[in-house]
Amino acid sequence: MIVADADLFAGARWLHICGSSLSAGEKMREACYEAVRLAEGAGCLIAFDPNLRPELLGGEEALRQICAPILDVATLVLPSGAEAQVLTGTSDPETACQALLERGVQYVALKRGAAGCTIFTADEVVPVPGFSVDAVDPTGAGDCFDAGFVVGLIEQLPLEEVGRLANACGALAATAMGPMEGAAWRSEVDSFIGRRQ
Repeated sequence: MIVADADLFAGARWLHICGSSLSAGEKMREACYEAVRLAEGAGCLIAFDPNLRPELLGGEEALRQICAPILDVATLVLPSGAEAQVLTGTSDPETACQALLERGVQYVALKRGAAGCTIFTADEVVPVPGFSVDAVDPTGAGDCFDAGFVVGLIEQLPLEEVGRLANACGALAATAMGPMEGAAWRSEVDSFIGRRQ
């Protein structure tokens, strides 16, 4: 069995879990659960990108059960509209995001692709428009969005700026072929945002 090491989380502020890892088999899933337990014990916050693979997990109900241990402790969830609906069993993305907040999630970053994102908290709903780019390959764009969002929260930026940073990271990722090739340095992201203001 894969075992997480508690020392990995010393000094860490966030642990990010991706749903595709939960889909990679029972051993990987148990390792994710253990990592979350250890990270929480070290004072980390938990971010979760559902990145759902219902076909690998035996359908929507099985998927909800598998994701539940992560959702129960997540501070941040970063779903697409369809993923939010599947996770909550609701009929529209906005209702689904509210249901995640009611579950105890503090931030829901609803990904809307080229249209940007909408950030939901208990106190406000913040729509943040996307950036127009010549998209080549969306692979990895969601992961880059996630990274930008967490960085924005770490830096305690206003929520609109958090969303703008995340949108820029995702947009830039889509401009290159391959899952990692479009991951930009922070200076490149800031320059990109500056040119669009």
